[in-house]
Amino acid sequence: MSAAPSRQPERQREYSRKYHQQWPEKQIWRGIKYRCLNPRSTSFRYYGARGITICEEWKNSFQAFFSHVGRRPVPGLTIERIDNNGHYEPGNVKWGTRREQARNSRRNVQITIAGETRLLIDWARAFGIDQSKIQKRVGRGLTWEDAIFAGPKFRWYNGSPLIRSDHPLSIPLGELVID
Repeated sequence: MSAAPSRQPERQREYSRKYHQQWPEKQIWRGIKYRCLNPRSTSFRYYGARGITICEEWKNSFQAFFSHVGRRPVPGLTIERIDNNGHYEPGNVKWGTRREQARNSRRNVQITIAGETRLLIDWARAFGIDQSKIQKRVGRGLTWEDAIFAGPKFRWYNGSPLIRSDHPLSIPLGELVID
């Protein structure tokens, strides 16, 4: 006579699901620890291997982490490091949207022109140029400034760039509108 199959694993999954829905912050905390401290994590190379870690207080206590970051204000927000090369520690984390996090990525190119620093995507939008065009122009030898201010109709002539006559800084930076 065989025993009836146990429903225990199903109950555990159900409990776990409900628990994580009630405490998404704990799931986020566990994710931070996993990617920073566990070499088997697929994300470890982007965090722990780069030296990014979680402060000792937070590493050992969810309550310490939670008392600093608090409840997630709205669903969908995630923890973002303010200084992308900094650690998960008080003063360097905030709740942010995926879009905000995408802008705070080490892959983004920051360009300073006339004392104003913006992301490449912002400069491209301001001048109506695809950012890949700007990157190709720089790859062919132009400076960031020339590549941006040359405009969308920029052309090469016999391997040399043809720059607009109204080029550098003809448009006051304060008048540029970025959505």
